[in-house]
Amino acid sequence: IISDNLSDSLELQSATLDGEKIDFTGEYVIDSIDASSSKVIILTVKATKSGLIENTVKVTATEEDPNPENNQANASININKIMPSLEVTIPEKATTLDSIDINIKMPADADKVTVKLDDVEIAVANLENGQANIKPDSLAAGTHTISVVYDGSDKYLPTTEMKDITLSKDD
Repeated sequence: IISDNLSDSLELQSATLDGEKIDFTGEYVIDSIDASSSKVIILTVKATKSGLIENTVKVTATEEDPNPENNQANASININKIMPSLEVTIPEKATTLDSIDINIKMPADADKVTVKLDDVEIAVANLENGQANIKPDSLAAGTHTISVVYDGSDKYLPTTEMKDITLSKDD
């Protein structure tokens, strides 16, 4: 019996035994192995969090094993945080009477961003499927800097995107 209770930081993608796909749910029973032969099981996983991830796999048998020292394997890997994509779209030019849309797009599992206008916080946007749309109140004529700040998470590094918008008076 091969058992591997994957860390909650790992997500099983696929499993094979000697190259053949198998259904692995934390435990897999190999009916028999001839003496002096071996079987190769490969679990392909995806890290869902950054940081140190440790994993242990164990093998148990119903018959006596002449070499029980090789019935457990441990693996450790350090997963670095990922730089997320942060896309901010706004019009480059508009008038003071125009309604301005700040469109924000990030990975679907990103949670929230802070939106600033000329370094003053105007909104904290909860992202839905990695997206949000902010409509700031009326803005004065002139050039303004819109900053969208993502503070990071267990998975993603912090990042900021800045865009300038020029508003003219509507005559």
